[in-house]
Amino acid sequence: MKTSLKQLQLFLIYIFILLTCSPRILIGQVHSELEGLWEGQLPMGPDYRLVVYINYSDSEKENFIQMYEKGVRQSNDKIKEINLKEGVYSFHISTVNAIYEFTKDADSLKGTITFPNGKKANVKFIKVEKPSVGDFSEIISEGKVDLLTYKYPSNQLLEDFDFLVKSIKNNQPNLYNFTSEKEFNDEVKKKRALLKNQYTQMEFLRILTELTEKVGCGHLGVGPSAEISGYIGKVRFLPFFIKIIKGKVYIAENYIEALKDNPGVELLSINGKWINDILNQIINGLPVDGRNYSSKVAVIEQNFPSLYINHIEAADHYKIEYRIPQKNKVNEIELEGLQFGKFPKAYFTNHPEKIPNTLPIKMQIINDKVAIMRIYQFFFRDFQVFYNTVDSLFNEIRDKRITNLIIDLRGNSGGDPRLGYYVLTKIAKNDFTYFKSPDTLKNIYPLLFSKTTVNPGHFNGNVFILMDGACKSTTGHFLSLVKYNGWGKLIGRETGATFYCNGGTKNLVLPNTKIILVQPTREVVANVNGWNKLAPLKPDYQVQYRYKDIINNNDPDISFALNLIK
Repeated sequence: MKTSLKQLQLFLIYIFILLTCSPRILIGQVHSELEGLWEGQLPMGPDYRLVVYINYSDSEKENFIQMYEKGVRQSNDKIKEINLKEGVYSFHISTVNAIYEFTKDADSLKGTITFPNGKKANVKFIKVEKPSVGDFSEIISEGKVDLLTYKYPSNQLLEDFDFLVKSIKNNQPNLYNFTSEKEFNDEVKKKRALLKNQYTQMEFLRILTELTEKVGCGHLGVGPSAEISGYIGKVRFLPFFIKIIKGKVYIAENYIEALKDNPGVELLSINGKWINDILNQIINGLPVDGRNYSSKVAVIEQNFPSLYINHIEAADHYKIEYRIPQKNKVNEIELEGLQFGKFPKAYFTNHPEKIPNTLPIKMQIINDKVAIMRIYQFFFRDFQVFYNTVDSLFNEIRDKRITNLIIDLRGNSGGDPRLGYYVLTKIAKNDFTYFKSPDTLKNIYPLLFSKTTVNPGHFNGNVFILMDGACKSTTGHFLSLVKYNGWGKLIGRETGATFYCNGGTKNLVLPNTKIILVQPTREVVANVNGWNKLAPLKPDYQVQYRYKDIINNNDPDISFALNLIK
């Protein structure tokens, strides 16, 4: 239903990607009027708070900027320097990389965050004795402990493990849908037995992911603690994305300069580990609805660089073994990974949805009969802007007398149901009700539990919707309602979600490692009747990628839809 924990963490890293300015001065040289605690609100809404701590007199205390979502700390970045130029202060944080500047006015700091794409967001801090979030009763240095290498004692790991299992058993809706009670309890015993040993947080996290995967719920998951989330800025990402075709793995989206003239090379190993072993390890710890294999493949293809770090290792350099199929020749190359926040411009061209505050919807007019509308996610902080954009695009379709609309939802992991509902009102050809249950959501989404009459100005042409295994949550509801009501044809591969999913997630913090558990608490069901709850949602037209699609940079789903229209 909402943005996943991993998506949120990546978004937060973007927020704190700060550039250095000159001239530089040490924090101790900054005027003492900056000393103390400051609190501000991010533009995403009141649930997102920033706390800044600056000290002037005690060099033993760390200076930091922390971000909270609904009172739970999501990041903790140390401020190494504060730069002052012509009355404008800016932070220098070693792990990250965009621009943050502020000026002081009485007891407030008025700041501007400039994102890598050049867009800006205003933030205002107020000096406070005690922030509304977090515990700052004793602000002390975190010392020299490196959480990437620190091994937690067995008793602390066991306490955290039991906390997680208890939460799952007490709160998880339909816990035994895809794994029997006996199978789940056997897995609990198996994983708990491993904890007689000591593990780092990331090692422990990988054990937990293999347990949560057994539940078969894409909304249940674990993520690194706020304290360790900064590790993303210290490692380097693999500079490519993959495509899995008939059991073989190919480098599909390539940012390796040395291989730019060799598209579609087959990936054999990374840092001495065979690619099939890597994939199996990720698959075994990747929770998706229904434990759907095709969904796992799609998610891996979409997020391979970050999944490699989370499930395999955090590295700076990578030795890649690959084969050029056309030459049947095996080669090796050693390369430096991409530092987060310094991805090439081509990456953001290919993934505009990764740029913060970018509208997740755009449209391309192919010819006088066909338009393609791409919706990256059903989430945008300003609903009215999203609604207005949808209105404008459908008005353009009507004015240009477009008769065929392709809606591309591939990779759309969901979001707020109100945004998905609004798009549906533009293509619905009969009256409908969006949600069936639970009743506890009726006060939150009253319109979605009421009968919606057909929009007189709805699009009356042919609708084709592209889908894949990375379509989750709200997108599963959207696609299910389209197929159930016959409003369009679905093209692609079976989804990672269907007419129901789990929601009402809450973030819990494990007591010792501070690993974050995202725990759903209720089942949310779209108004579909007579369908098998445990079956994945299949397209009307199944389309598979072929190797030549990589070589020719072809999009088989788009090509199929256009041929179907012809």
